[in-house]
Amino acid sequence: MQLTDWMRLSQHNDETLAKKLGVHETSVWRWRTGRRMPSKRLLQAVERLTNGAVTANDFINQKPGPSSLYPRCNRSSPDGVKLKAVRRRLGLTQDEVGAIAGVGNSTVSRWEAGQRGIPEGLIEKLQGSNAAAVVEPRVASAGRAAT
Repeated sequence: MQLTDWMRLSQHNDETLAKKLGVHETSVWRWRTGRRMPSKRLLQAVERLTNGAVTANDFINQKPGPSSLYPRCNRSSPDGVKLKAVRRRLGLTQDEVGAIAGVGNSTVSRWEAGQRGIPEGLIEKLQGSNAAAVVEPRVASAGRAAT
């Protein structure tokens, strides 16, 4: 049984499980989503805590991917994939998309990865002609030498 499934059945969240195991809740989230593997000691602790329902093999066979407990963390978000495709087709960097949207490039990266919701209308705004108009002056001014 996957850890996420056991947590759902036993009505645990990352915080409550983390407290029982003596770790930070981010560690539990990383295990559930396949981003990290618990240490041998913690694998044994998870197995004991779940009465054998979750074993080391369940972590080994786990595929990284979205968590049903955190639907916003969907690594294959169709909107994120579309945003990245539009950005690349237009030849824009994440910094430039961020300038258009009024956010930093790390936020754009999270949108593309499906870790954050994309503001409504952003993709359409990029596809519109005003995206190039917003970016061109910025790119031109960045290329000038400082006086």
